[in-house]
Amino acid sequence: MKKTIIKFAFLIALICPLEALAVEKIIFSISPQRNVSELAKLWIPILNEIQNQSGLEITFTTATDAKTFNKRLKRTEADAAFIDPYAFSSLSKDNYSAFAKPLNLDKEADHLGIIVVRKDTPFQTIDDLAGKVFSFPNTESFSASVLPRFHMQATQTPYKAMFTRSGISSALSVLRGFSDAAGLEVSVYNSMPYAFKQNLRIVWTSTPSDLCRGMKNHPFVFAIKKSLPIEVKDKLAKAVMSMNETPKGKRLLKSLGFKEIQVATNSEWAGLSNLATRVLIEK
Repeated sequence: MKKTIIKFAFLIALICPLEALAVEKIIFSISPQRNVSELAKLWIPILNEIQNQSGLEITFTTATDAKTFNKRLKRTEADAAFIDPYAFSSLSKDNYSAFAKPLNLDKEADHLGIIVVRKDTPFQTIDDLAGKVFSFPNTESFSASVLPRFHMQATQTPYKAMFTRSGISSALSVLRGFSDAAGLEVSVYNSMPYAFKQNLRIVWTSTPSDLCRGMKNHPFVFAIKKSLPIEVKDKLAKAVMSMNETPKGKRLLKSLGFKEIQVATNSEWAGLSNLATRVLIEK
């Protein structure tokens, strides 16, 4: 009997090698729109839920700033990522495939980029801010930085730019009087503490216009490394989309300012990098 058991175990080892029995490990990197601790607090519960639904072992990573994050993506250090639309279009599309995108809590055509000022200031429009100091999360944040700067360049509105490490830092810069206005990504604004938002006022939104033709709003991208096995890609995509179907998943999405997750393909961000080139050279 003992010999039979040993033989059976040996046959299983031949048919199913140990590496095939191991849980697939996925490094999931999140674009640094907030500081690391804030991102971890928001995203780790979501990644844990995706892990539970997919059976994959998922590790959260990010970076302290967008440039570092983008360099790591270029080196394909992440297996999957939540990526800024510009970074995906310009740096990642050769190595990563888009499979999903978020829909904001507001209507589908909601604005992705906004400019805010302190509520107690007299500024009512972006024209009132001509020559003033703007804080942006970083040079490469498409919604919070590229779109508003493109608009001001197109309308010949002068401004002074300063760059921070996150949307929260940009908002704090305004609240503390270090800058007159801040560019923000709308989901970052939606998920800010009420104590912040009650002292801010939106004076501009990135509605596509004749002045910004071609610079339409683009959502962030859920993307996965092209070289991963197809079964791993399918497990991850199904788990992410399943967030739409459960009360817990919906609650977690709402914590990020998202209404739901939709299917996406690379073509939705095609050509984006060429449109933003002249804005991104500004330092």
